[in-house]
Amino acid sequence: MSSGPYTKVQLRLSCRRLLNKDVLSKSDPQVVLFTANPIRGGGWTEYGCTEMLRDTLNPDFAKAIELDYYFEEEQKLRFVVIDIDKPNGRIQDQDLLGTYETTLANILSASGQHIQKPLVHPTNPNGKAGYLRVAAEEVTDSKSVIKMTFHGQKLDKKDFFGKSDPFFQISKAQESGPPVVVFRSEHIRNTLDPTWKPVVVTIADLCNGDLNRELQFDVLDWNKNGSHTLIGGFRARTTDLLAARGKDYLLVNPKKQARKKSYVHSGILHVLQFTMEEQPSLLDYLAGGTQLNLCVAVDFTASNGDPRNPSSLHFVNPNAFNHYQEAIVSVGTILEPYDTDKRFPIYGFGAKLYDGNVSHCWPLNGNYGQPEVVGVSGLLEAYGSALQNVTLWGPTNFSPIINQVATQVRELETEVGPGLNYTILLMITDGAITDMENTIRAIVDAASLPLSIIIVGVGNADFTNMNILDADDVPLRTPEGRTCERDIVQFVPYRTTAGNTAKLAKEVLAEVPHQFTGFMRQHAVKPRLRRQHTWMSVDSSFSRAPTTYGHA
Repeated sequence: MSSGPYTKVQLRLSCRRLLNKDVLSKSDPQVVLFTANPIRGGGWTEYGCTEMLRDTLNPDFAKAIELDYYFEEEQKLRFVVIDIDKPNGRIQDQDLLGTYETTLANILSASGQHIQKPLVHPTNPNGKAGYLRVAAEEVTDSKSVIKMTFHGQKLDKKDFFGKSDPFFQISKAQESGPPVVVFRSEHIRNTLDPTWKPVVVTIADLCNGDLNRELQFDVLDWNKNGSHTLIGGFRARTTDLLAARGKDYLLVNPKKQARKKSYVHSGILHVLQFTMEEQPSLLDYLAGGTQLNLCVAVDFTASNGDPRNPSSLHFVNPNAFNHYQEAIVSVGTILEPYDTDKRFPIYGFGAKLYDGNVSHCWPLNGNYGQPEVVGVSGLLEAYGSALQNVTLWGPTNFSPIINQVATQVRELETEVGPGLNYTILLMITDGAITDMENTIRAIVDAASLPLSIIIVGVGNADFTNMNILDADDVPLRTPEGRTCERDIVQFVPYRTTAGNTAKLAKEVLAEVPHQFTGFMRQHAVKPRLRRQHTWMSVDSSFSRAPTTYGHA
């Protein structure tokens, strides 16, 4: 999920009160968009541009600029408005009218997903270079999903002491090379007649939008050691399956077919549901006013080392961030634009406080009633202050923090209603969890809430238990047998990102959009109506200008 864009958005542009650089007529404006890639060291690269419009200082450009939207990245944008004096010439050969820099997240989280900002020109320090309007709109084709439910019948028995533990997987054909797996279901124990849970797969993941691309469906017998055994499979196109409700497909095992002339099949796959529809996306909810809330929890256990020692994970170097600071900055910088008030709770766990008590959940600002601080800078300040006032202790207990945040999320849901808030809990730790069973219970309980949990592991400890909590391969279950209703945990060891904060943010936030939409879909929460945006009046030209771009 971290390798591809979450969706595509179109940016539609307009300007007002541009500088006039032509003597005998008005300017001939064009907007050029530059993007920066922080993972590759930054620097601006020309990405796209609008058409050029002649003789106007108030242009409404018809040509949109389409961008891939990566929720987990800080996508910096630089808009350069120029007056075209030399058609087909270099941008340096044109007259500069003004520039504006922002991020894609700032546009998408703005009211109505529109912004209107003053342009900057080096010869106009007072900002009288006109205004840029940017309106963002999601490309709707990227929202199509397939809902599917399958039932297996009379599958081959593969286990010596039981029946089979079947699961199915779907692979898509490639233009070159073998098919690649795009979906794998859960396995159902000891049955030859399974009915798997309904699943939702995006059209992009399933077939790259090509409904005629061939898909390979395989049913396999699950084995704990990973050596799963093929029961049988078949090939079909998405278009075939869309018309196949109630249809049976024979599962054929090529090896058995080659050995036995009398062989017919190894079972049947019955299509209970296979439908295509458009699902609301993260951007639909953001446009309707949904807030993404960040909450941070920091590990203050003694295994981090004495903060006064440069070898400590908590050592504060005035010239460089430590791993905790880098995790706070990388994730906080991405999420800050999506939270209107920029107020984030920050907690600590595993420390002995000034009163001599060991706490596994205390607010770093000391205010239990109002644990929030303002912005990423406030998070860093609270963290630095706490290091001066507590003693690192232990053990490493996660469940108190998770339960506390879950309580706050429930209260918020009751107060403002469903669909308007989604919380992301960032937990930064250096060690193995000592309350594993209680942590699993807390996560299973919290899975029914609008909540995602991101765990960043710093240092070189054994993080085996973190991978269990991540539950990408095996669903999380409590000791009592309750299964987590959805995957809400993402774990990333800091060492795998090699100190690259942009890469760290990309990895830890990659699953959030899918977890977000999965929760909303599971709980039948629809996005609210898109918030209406009213342009501020700059001069009379605004009132005459259209408010819907591309329709001058």
